[in-house]
Amino acid sequence: MQWPADKEHISGFLSPDVNGLRMLYDLKTRVYFPFQVDPLNILAEEIVTIGRFTFYQSAFDLGRRILASALEEQSRLLVIDEVGPLELQGRGFEPMVGEVVRAQQAQQFKGDLLLVVRDGLLEEVIKHYRIARYQFLEKELNIGS
Repeated sequence: MQWPADKEHISGFLSPDVNGLRMLYDLKTRVYFPFQVDPLNILAEEIVTIGRFTFYQSAFDLGRRILASALEEQSRLLVIDEVGPLELQGRGFEPMVGEVVRAQQAQQFKGDLLLVVRDGLLEEVIKHYRIARYQFLEKELNIGS
Protein backbone atom coordinates (compact mmCIF):
# COMPACT_ATOMS: atom_id res chain seq x y z
CA MET A 1 0.00 0.00 0.00
CA GLN A 2 2.89 2.39 0.66
CA TRP A 3 4.74 1.71 -2.57
CA PRO A 4 2.11 3.00 -5.06
CA ALA A 5 1.12 6.01 -2.91
CA ASP A 6 3.33 8.49 -4.78
CA LYS A 7 3.20 6.87 -8.21
CA GLU A 8 1.59 8.65 -11.16
CA HIS A 9 0.01 7.02 -14.19
CA ILE A 10 -0.69 3.87 -12.21
CA SER A 11 -3.89 1.87 -12.47
CA GLY A 12 -5.30 -1.45 -11.45
CA PHE A 13 -6.06 -2.59 -7.94
CA LEU A 14 -4.72 -4.00 -4.72
CA SER A 15 -6.60 -6.22 -2.28
CA PRO A 16 -5.33 -5.20 1.17
CA ASP A 17 -6.74 -6.36 4.48
CA VAL A 18 -8.62 -3.59 6.25
CA ASN A 19 -9.96 -4.38 9.71
CA GLY A 20 -9.59 -8.10 9.02
CA LEU A 21 -11.39 -8.12 5.65
CA ARG A 22 -10.05 -7.82 2.12
CA MET A 23 -10.96 -4.66 0.27
CA LEU A 24 -10.52 -3.77 -3.38
CA TYR A 25 -8.41 -0.62 -3.65
CA ASP A 26 -8.56 1.22 -6.97
CA LEU A 27 -5.06 2.59 -7.54
CA LYS A 28 -6.23 5.33 -9.91
CA THR A 29 -9.07 6.77 -7.83
CA ARG A 30 -7.54 5.71 -4.48
CA VAL A 31 -10.95 4.48 -3.29
CA TYR A 32 -11.66 1.31 -1.29
CA PHE A 33 -14.56 -1.00 -2.17
CA PRO A 34 -15.97 -3.97 -0.23
CA PHE A 35 -14.44 -7.20 -1.52
CA GLN A 36 -14.50 -9.93 1.11
CA VAL A 37 -17.89 -10.70 2.61
CA ASP A 38 -18.23 -9.74 6.25
CA PRO A 39 -20.16 -12.64 7.84
CA LEU A 40 -21.71 -10.17 10.29
CA ASN A 41 -22.91 -7.80 7.56
CA ILE A 42 -23.77 -9.74 4.41
CA LEU A 43 -25.11 -7.52 1.67
CA ALA A 44 -27.92 -8.98 -0.42
CA GLU A 45 -25.97 -9.75 -3.58
CA GLU A 46 -24.20 -12.57 -5.38
CA ILE A 47 -21.11 -13.98 -3.72
CA VAL A 48 -18.13 -16.09 -4.85
CA THR A 49 -16.46 -18.62 -2.55
CA ILE A 50 -12.91 -19.91 -2.89
CA GLY A 51 -11.47 -21.97 -0.05
CA ARG A 52 -12.21 -20.26 3.24
CA PHE A 53 -12.89 -16.89 1.59
CA THR A 54 -16.16 -15.45 0.35
CA PHE A 55 -16.14 -12.39 -1.93
CA TYR A 56 -18.71 -10.11 -3.49
CA GLN A 57 -19.26 -10.76 -7.19
CA SER A 58 -19.69 -7.00 -7.64
CA ALA A 59 -16.04 -6.50 -6.59
CA PHE A 60 -14.86 -8.85 -9.33
CA ASP A 61 -17.09 -6.97 -11.80
CA LEU A 62 -15.54 -3.69 -10.66
CA GLY A 63 -12.03 -5.12 -10.95
CA ARG A 64 -12.72 -6.15 -14.55
CA ARG A 65 -13.97 -2.62 -15.34
CA ILE A 66 -10.83 -1.13 -13.77
CA LEU A 67 -8.67 -3.38 -15.98
CA ALA A 68 -10.64 -2.52 -19.13
CA SER A 69 -10.27 1.19 -18.37
CA ALA A 70 -6.53 0.81 -17.78
CA LEU A 71 -6.12 -0.83 -21.18
CA GLU A 72 -7.97 2.03 -22.87
CA GLU A 73 -6.01 4.71 -21.05
CA GLN A 74 -2.61 3.05 -21.60
CA SER A 75 -1.40 3.47 -18.02
CA ARG A 76 2.33 3.34 -17.47
CA LEU A 77 1.87 0.67 -14.82
CA LEU A 78 -1.05 -1.70 -14.36
CA VAL A 79 -1.24 -3.70 -11.12
CA ILE A 80 -3.43 -6.77 -10.59
CA ASP A 81 -3.53 -8.04 -7.00
CA GLU A 82 -3.97 -10.88 -7.28
CA VAL A 83 -4.02 -13.52 -9.98
CA GLY A 84 -4.98 -16.71 -8.19
CA PRO A 85 -6.96 -19.94 -8.32
CA LEU A 86 -10.19 -18.28 -9.48
CA GLU A 87 -8.50 -16.71 -12.50
CA LEU A 88 -6.85 -20.03 -13.38
CA GLN A 89 -10.37 -21.50 -13.41
CA GLY A 90 -11.60 -18.74 -15.75
CA ARG A 91 -13.45 -16.98 -12.92
CA GLY A 92 -12.68 -14.05 -10.63
CA PHE A 93 -11.16 -11.20 -12.65
CA GLU A 94 -11.30 -13.19 -15.88
CA PRO A 95 -11.60 -12.74 -18.79
CA MET A 96 -9.91 -9.36 -18.31
CA VAL A 97 -6.68 -10.67 -16.80
CA GLY A 98 -6.14 -12.79 -19.91
CA GLU A 99 -7.01 -9.85 -22.16
CA VAL A 100 -4.52 -7.61 -20.36
CA VAL A 101 -1.73 -10.18 -20.61
CA ARG A 102 -2.44 -10.81 -24.31
CA ALA A 103 -2.59 -7.05 -25.01
CA GLN A 104 0.80 -6.55 -23.43
CA GLN A 105 2.30 -9.54 -25.25
CA ALA A 106 1.00 -8.12 -28.55
CA GLN A 107 2.37 -4.69 -27.55
CA GLN A 108 -1.12 -3.20 -27.71
CA PHE A 109 -0.63 -2.28 -24.05
CA LYS A 110 2.75 -0.61 -23.75
CA GLY A 111 2.87 -0.09 -19.98
CA ASP A 112 4.39 -2.36 -17.39
CA LEU A 113 2.19 -5.08 -15.96
CA LEU A 114 2.60 -6.16 -12.34
CA LEU A 115 0.81 -9.39 -11.45
CA VAL A 116 0.68 -10.35 -7.79
CA VAL A 117 0.87 -14.16 -7.57
CA ARG A 118 1.35 -16.48 -4.62
CA ASP A 119 4.62 -18.41 -4.68
CA GLY A 120 2.84 -21.74 -5.01
CA LEU A 121 0.96 -20.62 -8.15
CA LEU A 122 3.73 -18.74 -9.96
CA GLU A 123 4.70 -21.48 -12.41
CA GLU A 124 1.06 -22.34 -13.09
CA VAL A 125 0.18 -18.70 -13.82
CA ILE A 126 3.18 -18.31 -16.15
CA LYS A 127 2.15 -21.46 -18.02
CA HIS A 128 -1.59 -20.66 -18.04
CA TYR A 129 -1.11 -17.20 -19.55
CA ARG A 130 1.85 -18.28 -21.71
CA ILE A 131 4.03 -15.54 -20.26
CA ALA A 132 7.41 -15.74 -21.96
CA ARG A 133 9.08 -12.60 -20.62
CA TYR A 134 8.83 -11.64 -17.00
CA GLN A 135 10.81 -10.36 -14.06
CA PHE A 136 10.27 -11.99 -10.69
CA LEU A 137 10.07 -9.49 -7.81
CA GLU A 138 9.85 -10.57 -4.21
CA LYS A 139 8.53 -8.27 -1.48
CA GLU A 140 10.55 -5.15 -2.22
CA LEU A 141 9.51 -3.32 -5.37
CA ASN A 142 11.94 -1.10 -7.22
CA ILE A 143 9.82 -0.47 -10.32
CA GLY A 144 9.96 3.11 -11.49
CA SER A 145 11.51 4.27 -8.23
